[in-house]
Amino acid sequence: MTVRVQELTVRRYTGLSTDEKPITNDSAPGSIFTETDTGDEYIYNGMYWRLTESPLGMVTLLNDIKDALEAHKTILEEIRDNQ
Repeated sequence: MTVRVQELTVRRYTGLSTDEKPITNDSAPGSIFTETDTGDEYIYNGMYWRLTESPLGMVTLLNDIKDALEAHKTILEEIRDNQ
């Protein structure tokens, strides 16, 4: 039997700016990484971590998250249809 992820969890991470930001199978788009030494925050869009910026940057980020979620949905639908 194939193991399938039923639900991804939005997570909040903290670490130093020199730490590698985690990319795991259980981190959902929208997860946040805060650099404790710089105060910078990054949001995971499902593919990579993006530094949060101005409100316009947030709109771009939200669109990236939306696109990533739609791609995940399409993949899950294809998997379901092929079972």
